Amino acid sequence: MKPEDRTDRPGSDYKNFVSSSWKSCEAACGGDRSCAAWTYARPGLQGPQGRCWLKGRIPNPEGNLRTVSGVKFKPASVPIDPGTNLVPAED
Repeated sequence: MKPEDRTDRPGSDYKNFVSSSWKSCEAACGGDRSCAAWTYARPGLQGPQGRCWLKGRIPNPEGNLRTVSGVKFKPASVPIDPGTNLVPAED
């Protein structure tokens, strides 16, 4: 995941919680199979503490100076057996 500073990805939220930094928000998304993207709202935007928003889909980006967002990329499928066109089943 590559952080997108000054970017919000509004919508598709399924979980939110107080977070100390965008890095902890990114890590929470990375460890959650349901998470496709995340947005961290800096302290002062939605209260005195930072807030992490985990997203089940990847919303379109919008400019926002007080947020940091990121998208979890799924690795490309690779053939199970190079001699065939079979690829691993989707989860």
